[in-house]
This record gives sequence, structure tokens and C-alpha cells, in this order.
Amino acid sequence: MHGGKVTGASDGVGMGARFIVTLPTTRAAATENADPTEPAKQPVRRLRVLVVDDNHDAAESLAMILHEHEVQCAFDGEAALAKAEEFHPDVVILDIGLPGINGYELARRLRALPVTANAVLAALSGFGAPEDRARSSEAGCEQHFVKPVNPQTLIDFLRDNATKLTL
Repeated sequence: MHGGKVTGASDGVGMGARFIVTLPTTRAAATENADPTEPAKQPVRRLRVLVVDDNHDAAESLAMILHEHEVQCAFDGEAALAKAEEFHPDVVILDIGLPGINGYELARRLRALPVTANAVLAALSGFGAPEDRARSSEAGCEQHFVKPVNPQTLIDFLRDNATKLTL
């Protein structure tokens, strides 16, 4: 899935073995082994993405997955509002179950800020019932992902929105 490869070699029984794991350092390198029958994907416009999650590891892991973009993290609603004012994100991916200001209220407040009024908001939450999705939509989120989300789904979501934001 990462576009890498694993090779192994041995000089014989009792001689040990060598294994080499190769992973690409950029997304472009990962496409070298892409299926030639699939249409080539256009380069992605680098977006400013704000990830908001009270789970530091989850937020930072997501930031690493989205490395093609400029990503900053906030770990609660108040910090997200302050970060949005200085960072001017194109996209905000926010957890719903935040302490203090929950994700629904955070989405409403982000919509009210001039710097994020037109940002793409996406909920990323463990709450995935139809009423949860409806609440995130009413609060201003264009998308609602349920944890755990496939990383490629988020990468594709940002790619699609990068295209829309440049039109």
C-alpha cells in the first residue's frame, strides 16, 4: 500500500538471511508501481489542513499521513479557534467528541470566523449514526468520516477538495 517492496536473500542453511525493506519517501515515488490501467492522478495543490483531536497520537498520526499538505494540529476547541485565526486553514478535520467545546459547536464557530467561513470542514468521529451525521452537517461539515477511517479515503478527500479549491 505504501509503494515499497521487501526482498530477502540467504547464502544457505545456517548462513543467516538479509531482508531489505524499501519505502518511498514521497507520494510521487509510491506511484511508480501504480497500475498502468488507472488514469494518472494530477499533482495535488498543497492545502493548509488543521487537524483537531484531543487524542494527540491520533492527531499527529493523521498529520503524518497527510504529509503532502501543510498540516497543523490542535487538541481542543479553544486551541483550534486560535490556531485557525493564525493559520487560515483551507480544510479542518475535526473530532466531534472534544472536551469543552464539542466538534459540532466548533464547526459552528469556525463557520462564523471570516478566515474559516469558506473552509472545508470534515468531521472525523467515533460517532457515526445517522443522527450524528445530520448534526455534523447542520453544524457546517461537508463530510463526516467514522473512525477508524482508511487513510487513503482522507488523502482522496483532500485531493478532491484541492481540485475544487483551485477552480
